[in-house]
Amino acid sequence: MITSSEKIFSSTSALVVIFSTARKIIWVNDAFEKNLGYATSQLIKIDRWPFFAASYQEQFLSIIRKVLSGNPQESFNTPVTCLNNKIKTIRWSTLLISNNESPQQNLVIAFGVEIKSPEKNIDSNIIDEGYRIFFENMGTSIMFIREDMTIDIVNKEFEKLTGYAKARIEGKMKWTEFIADTDTLESMKKYHWRRRIDPGLAPDSYDAKIRRRDGTIRDALFCVTMIPDTTYSLASLVDITERKQMEEKLRENDQLFRNITENAIDTIYIITPDGNFSYMSPAWLDLIGEPAIQAIGKSFIPYIHPDDVQKYQELLQYILKSGERATSMEFRILHCDESVRWISSVVSAARDDKGNIVKYLGIARDITDQKTAEKKSKHS
Repeated sequence: MITSSEKIFSSTSALVVIFSTARKIIWVNDAFEKNLGYATSQLIKIDRWPFFAASYQEQFLSIIRKVLSGNPQESFNTPVTCLNNKIKTIRWSTLLISNNESPQQNLVIAFGVEIKSPEKNIDSNIIDEGYRIFFENMGTSIMFIREDMTIDIVNKEFEKLTGYAKARIEGKMKWTEFIADTDTLESMKKYHWRRRIDPGLAPDSYDAKIRRRDGTIRDALFCVTMIPDTTYSLASLVDITERKQMEEKLRENDQLFRNITENAIDTIYIITPDGNFSYMSPAWLDLIGEPAIQAIGKSFIPYIHPDDVQKYQELLQYILKSGERATSMEFRILHCDESVRWISSVVSAARDDKGNIVKYLGIARDITDQKTAEKKSKHS
């Protein structure tokens, strides 16, 4: 992979540094050596980079770590020290190159341009066969875009994602033809032009819906970076359709839960492992005489009759230790009008993958009238 990248990036006057998943320098291009004085052989076996002050190296390593974690980063500037001790200011952009079949082979490519003046001479003679070799085997959909929005190069993953063959795309189609939503398309067009004025004027990543050749719509995460000293940009696309569908399903479930709880006669509540309410349904107002929102963040203890607090705590401990999903009990609570009410509550535990309790879910019903009737029946 590094042999291919040498062919690709040696043709640009921008500084190019390639990092491994271990955040080690594994290659720099000729422009890097020419401008800073350091060759690949001088950098691949050292942890302390001589061209950065320690604080800037830490900043750079932190950014690489975030990029490797799938969090695109905005362009940033750092001073660098050349081998001849000359100080230059470099503007860096980063790009994650993913290998889905072997994530340990993921790479972060950092492009650097010296900041001298607002205007720079652009060398557009950057496209060569090396790009095809390099990107063809990437596990992420990638396209190489001209200033006029025409797509120059795509890889196999892009073909799979869109359903179009390279011969139909390269040099013939614009990326705009794939965007399904009109409003998103207009925003992305603005990003396209702003990025070519100053990469900092446009976001590096965003979601968009794309239309495949068969007419189906997919959600994709776009990550875009400029190739320094050119008017070309590189865009990687990750299919996030399943993630979006899951998020939508979670939103639907959350809405369904709220519709049920907010219209339920019984009071539904959630207690954190440390004993505080994190959710309370509106029926709490009828049960206790207090708006539900006022209970959030408070401990359950002040609401329970002092003689029953230990009994309720023991119930939670029993659920914790026994592993039972749900247990019910009757106990007294203190109404805001200072009266004592009897309730019957079913409590269950929600656990994480490791079996740890993350919250308790309870349903409470006022049984004061039932208790009063039972007491009268006993004395009659």
